[in-house]
Amino acid sequence: MSETTQEHHATLGDLFSVSPKELEKKVTEEMSSSRQSRGWTDAVRGAVTSEVSRRYGELMGVELVDIMSGAWKKYAGLLQYTDKSKHPPEESILVPLGKHTIDSKHSPGIEVFLDNQPILKLMLDVVLALKFESVILRIENGRIREIRPGTVRAEGSIKYGTAALAELKSETIRIPGIINLGYGIEIR
Repeated sequence: MSETTQEHHATLGDLFSVSPKELEKKVTEEMSSSRQSRGWTDAVRGAVTSEVSRRYGELMGVELVDIMSGAWKKYAGLLQYTDKSKHPPEESILVPLGKHTIDSKHSPGIEVFLDNQPILKLMLDVVLALKFESVILRIENGRIREIRPGTVRAEGSIKYGTAALAELKSETIRIPGIINLGYGIEIR
């Protein structure tokens, strides 16, 4: 019997950490100036901001490995490795990728209902750029099976309306190890 382990992969929430108190404060300030929340009582506004704060980790639960593999699986330079006549399924290929940037945008949100009527759709705007110096992918059977990340720099922001909830500008960091993708991500 084989044993499987659940690995934690870094998420957008790990990159953009915001204290619940700071998040509630910024969302409350932005909602106070919003037409959508005019006439709301402090109790309703407080309940909404509390829910956003409570669910922030869930909203930011997008794994960075999904962002990376999602970009690379569409990269035309990797299509050659899907040709089984040139690269049989049992062949394992290490493919270095040079300097490149993966730009990613996300719009997670929460819809708020009062008396079964939607009163607010609170959308966050997440922008992320992952700037890689070096990456090595292991490809097998037309699938990305492993990522050896190398060095990367991350920049981005999270906004709600005009309010900046979080900003990120990292130094270049070396990510050690290998990210095993199991069955892998199909290149298309």
